[in-house]
Amino acid sequence: MVDLQGLANGLTKCFSDFYIQSNDTMKQFILKAEQGCVSFDDIMTIAPISKWNPTVNDIEMAVQEHCENTLLATQTGVQRIKPFIDQQTIEQDDWSILVEGLPKKYDTKDRIQDLFTQHVGPVAFLRFPPDRQGKEFFQGLCFIEFQDKQYVQQAIDMFDCFDLDTLSFQHNPASPIQHPLRVMSKHDWNAMKEAYLKLQEQEADFIKSLWNDHIRATNKRQTEEDKQHATPAKKTKREEILQEEAAAQPAYPEHVVVTVEHIHPKTSKTALKAILEQSGASVAFVKYKKGLVQTNVRMTTPEDTDKLVTYFQTHHLVQETAQDTKGSAKDAASFETLSVRAIQGQEEKIYWESESWHP
Repeated sequence: MVDLQGLANGLTKCFSDFYIQSNDTMKQFILKAEQGCVSFDDIMTIAPISKWNPTVNDIEMAVQEHCENTLLATQTGVQRIKPFIDQQTIEQDDWSILVEGLPKKYDTKDRIQDLFTQHVGPVAFLRFPPDRQGKEFFQGLCFIEFQDKQYVQQAIDMFDCFDLDTLSFQHNPASPIQHPLRVMSKHDWNAMKEAYLKLQEQEADFIKSLWNDHIRATNKRQTEEDKQHATPAKKTKREEILQEEAAAQPAYPEHVVVTVEHIHPKTSKTALKAILEQSGASVAFVKYKKGLVQTNVRMTTPEDTDKLVTYFQTHHLVQETAQDTKGSAKDAASFETLSVRAIQGQEEKIYWESESWHP
């Protein structure tokens, strides 16, 4: 009687991505077959199978009893549950995860593949997301496709350290490495990406609406001023000089407003003010609404603005919890650290107009 477990191991090997890519005969069987279903006659000619001299019934039983998650026996042959893609360039969603926060120790595809193969299961495909120029390289995150769907949840349970309730990293005793990772299914990543793009579109529409309101208000004010000064009285020389000097001065304090990004969405004004004043700069006013990861902050003087911006250019901090007033130093290439930028020009003007500023 044929050893069904041994035969199943041979079938699993023959239908694996690695074997198909390295064995031209098996690849041709897969590519020429309808829906990738290799006939029983062809299967019996492959070395890992032919050595068992199996019958069709033996192959069917081996698949049904030991390969139910990866292979499917039909009336004419055997096919993979996961489709085979020749010259694959992107992962298949049902079998894939996203991994974020990988340390430099795992900065190559081989090292990452070895880690997840050893602790979870066989990896079929691995991809680094490209940058804006389309170049793929290690940036602390990657997509991993497994041979078997069951490994997706196993990888999440073992490696994921990110708590969605607190939006912070927590200790996962199951993780085989000390560095905390964020791991999610490709389907969850797609849903998060779609929600982000929708929010981005809404924010863009909101900013556009504000700008249009500003233009309309400016045009209306200019029209009213033109009517009032249709026949202006002749000014004295002193009045003209004073008017020119007044026009040269800005109607609001300059260089005291900054935009802060990558804030913890559940933080408070007090916590945000404290983490910023670590720089030694004085914060005059924080206007913040919970749920946002970006806001404007008003500094006491222009010198405070320069000090704050310079500090966060060299101190890469992550506000890990809502009440975090210190921040944790992180690798800027792997984490979205606090970012501070002084606003200026038209952006600064719009800010003060929206604040109903009067000198």
